[in-house]
Amino acid sequence: MANVSFPRGLFPVRPYRRVTYYVANTITALYLYQPVVLESAGIITRATCGSAYFVLGAVIGFADSNGGHLKRELPYMQKTDGDGKPWVAVTDHPEQEYILEAETGDSATLNQSNIGNLADFTYLATTGNTTTGISTACLDASGVQASSGQFFLIGLQAAAAGENAYGNYAKWRVLINMHQRNSVTGLNSSGGV
Repeated sequence: MANVSFPRGLFPVRPYRRVTYYVANTITALYLYQPVVLESAGIITRATCGSAYFVLGAVIGFADSNGGHLKRELPYMQKTDGDGKPWVAVTDHPEQEYILEAETGDSATLNQSNIGNLADFTYLATTGNTTTGISTACLDASGVQASSGQFFLIGLQAAAAGENAYGNYAKWRVLINMHQRNSVTGLNSSGGV
């Protein structure tokens, strides 16, 4: 059975290692499971794709400046959402594992020989789905290598037989290789939008 395409961003594997609340940058929209980075001013913003950029973790929730849920009609944080400075909950532990779907926008596909290698993430047509409120971040299958990349490929996400096979749209377990908290330069570099 072929894998089904269901991009859900940088989806954290439970149990969460750590969740921290940060003030959000309201210049860009943020979606659930959006890869994010901490700017030098201590504000969370959307992470940039590419092996030269760090990732802190993934957004798993939103709160207003008083600590309550953002009152909004859409399932994501619009760039003008909330009163004051909205907050985002982020899974930010360097050892947190995630699930990330492999994109297939080109002829490259990931297979078993890619376990232990590194890959960057990319977005589909937009950074998030405004209907579901979920990020469209996925693994960039075209740039897998041993020397650099934002994510370390652990292997396929466990699933029932035939529901997650190597190839198009495979769901991979990953660790953040370019984690902002694992590098001296990472703590001093935003790598955001």
